[in-house]
Amino acid sequence: VLAVEATSRRTLGGRCLATSIAVQKVCAIVACAVSIWIYTSIGRMAEASEEVSPAATALSHYHVSFWRSCSTCTYFVGLLVLQLILGVGNFLLFVATAVTVIVVMRLIWRDISKALHITYEFAPTHPRTRRAAQQLKRARIVVRRQLAGVAVNAVASSMLLPLAVKTVLDGRGYVDTTDLATSAAIQVLDSLTCVAAALILSGGYKRPIRHRQLQSSEQCSCQFATVESLQGAPDLTSQLSATCIGRASTAWSMKVADLAGRGVTLKELLSFYSELKTVMPHFKASIHTTHDVVRHAIIPLTKHKRSSYVQACSDDRCGRPHKMVTHWWGNRFVDLVAAVVADALEESSYGLVSRLMQKDIGIVEKILDESGHLMDCYWICAFCVNQHASICGQNHDKDSVTGQPHPLCDCGLPKYYDGDECEMNKFDEMMAFCAARDPNFCQVVAVDSDFGVFTRAWCMAEMAQASNLGITTHLKLRDKEGLIRTGARLRDLDVREMKASRVEDVEHILAKIPDKDAFNAALQNIIFDSRSGLLAAWRDLDSSRQMGEAGRLLFWTHADAGSGTVWKCWDF
Repeated sequence: VLAVEATSRRTLGGRCLATSIAVQKVCAIVACAVSIWIYTSIGRMAEASEEVSPAATALSHYHVSFWRSCSTCTYFVGLLVLQLILGVGNFLLFVATAVTVIVVMRLIWRDISKALHITYEFAPTHPRTRRAAQQLKRARIVVRRQLAGVAVNAVASSMLLPLAVKTVLDGRGYVDTTDLATSAAIQVLDSLTCVAAALILSGGYKRPIRHRQLQSSEQCSCQFATVESLQGAPDLTSQLSATCIGRASTAWSMKVADLAGRGVTLKELLSFYSELKTVMPHFKASIHTTHDVVRHAIIPLTKHKRSSYVQACSDDRCGRPHKMVTHWWGNRFVDLVAAVVADALEESSYGLVSRLMQKDIGIVEKILDESGHLMDCYWICAFCVNQHASICGQNHDKDSVTGQPHPLCDCGLPKYYDGDECEMNKFDEMMAFCAARDPNFCQVVAVDSDFGVFTRAWCMAEMAQASNLGITTHLKLRDKEGLIRTGARLRDLDVREMKASRVEDVEHILAKIPDKDAFNAALQNIIFDSRSGLLAAWRDLDSSRQMGEAGRLLFWTHADAGSGTVWKCWDF
């Protein structure tokens, strides 16, 4: 089904095939039930009825002779007709499905071959295309084997039709042991062929380990708001006000609800990135960080309304976020956007997307549009928090390119670093609010190439809160090399050594952690646990991408449209 959708670039073909398969399964189940009913009833009936004459017995392998000889079997004639209709219909659906799959696999093989020729053309001048060519070769071999497996399975299953018709038309069932042995052999062959095609050829036998939930003793011990305290409440806002730690005021709970209602869509995010040069002419995607972009673009663009970017540029029609992005402002801004796009496309890493955005953002927009993810809504602090109510009037950093101090804002809006009006100290309550409102709410962690996100106090607090709330976390790494190069340093993480822009923020977070050593141990479980850790989940996703490499390459082949741009940006 996925192959059909990827090849046609439409969901209609895949849905038609899925419907055909579903109907085929229903027909097969009903036909099997009718068959069992008929033969068990005939067996009971034969014991109670008189024996059939020898002449009739000699002709029992003919349907008409048997049923004419058995006057009490008239009731089953209609069921036999139904069984025949279901069997024939099931077989025709099977043939249509098999032919569709074979045609689709042939088209996939053709498209991958075309992409392979394109990579050969660029290989001498673009080293990245050599890696793409290797993967395309491997994918083409896999597709060829898949095609052969499906064809063999179709032939083996087709042999069941004459056997089934003969068995149904013969009222006595299997006349002798030869018929039984032939039927059993063909059905066993069909089953083995089907299992081989489904498991071995597709790589389904490499199932990832099921993730387990962290036990209560392994969860981070932090005094954060919990989702259980919010679930089932008739009014989330009023319930939240009673659960926030030491914050029972209505103003506090209303601010949390307000923050939870701000979301930025991928369409808005890409539009902002595309127009970034107009407000920040010296922007260099390969160097500038999120901090630089906030100071030079987001704050100036929102100065007239003295609000968050989402509130200022979305005409007060903020979308409800379904995912929260945890990231470090010291990471490159293009990598932040690429990580969000990679999450929408279910890519295990964002390096390819990051390079594509710097080379041709139109390809990324086209992919998201065709896949229906442009309106996916995310909560990103840089866009959803009002910077004018906190940091815009002071600055301690310099521009990553020019080395000049970041500009200050003279909007005049009062600054809040604590209390009810502060928007920077309510992330834990906001996550609990969103998780209670949306059971599918999840977290995306945009990991920079140096893994600096794991050294930031607020980021680790958000990951710990997600673990405590049972929120699914998706880890987005730039590439595997970064994990190999830097991942080992995460073994020495200590919450007491983590950093934040303000010392007060670190103190605020540490005050919520009664046992620092237990918290550190829990952090190690969150990151490294072999069954439920973030890195284990990332490896499983990456492994599933490798098993479905042909489909992934086909997806990017259509996105490339013969230009070669995707292959020039391919991961090593």
